[in-house]
Amino acid sequence: MYGITDLRKGTLIELDGSIYRVVDYSHSSVARGGGVVRTKLKNVEDGSTLSKTFKGSDKITPAELKKIDAEYLYSDQESVYFLRLDNYEQISMPRDMAEHELGFMKEGFEVSLLYSDERLIGIELPIKVDLEVVSAEPGIKGDSASNITKNCQVETGRTVSVPLFVEKEDVIRVDTRDGSYVERLS
Repeated sequence: MYGITDLRKGTLIELDGSIYRVVDYSHSSVARGGGVVRTKLKNVEDGSTLSKTFKGSDKITPAELKKIDAEYLYSDQESVYFLRLDNYEQISMPRDMAEHELGFMKEGFEVSLLYSDERLIGIELPIKVDLEVVSAEPGIKGDSASNITKNCQVETGRTVSVPLFVEKEDVIRVDTRDGSYVERLS
């Protein structure tokens, strides 16, 4: 069972017999009332959304899923393609189910495919991935006194907000949960 502090973007939970992915959440505390988490949930089967507030004492059921290791092959306008590593079967899923994850995956990237009742429902990425910067806005000299950031584009096409010292061809570590910059590796 999950508590309310276990809810994060991307967490899969079971609610009223359906599996939902946490799309957004905000935690707040009320004086003497304890904490509450307001969430926006997306049904992984039909795509419908639901707003739900959980109180501090609520117990949330994690989704029971089967994970299968796979390698990302490529994507086109309609689908995303993977190769299962256990039996080398090629698997496809609709592109709209993996829109967030595509910004972090490059060819040959290993992921876990998530199945519920033998049905593919999503992708689980590592928490952090290393990506090369392909273009970066120039940093303005003298702006380094505070936490000023600039935008850069990584090899997967995703835009990431980074510190001014990050340059083109640097390799950076990015958090896949929210797309934020973690550190520069080289």
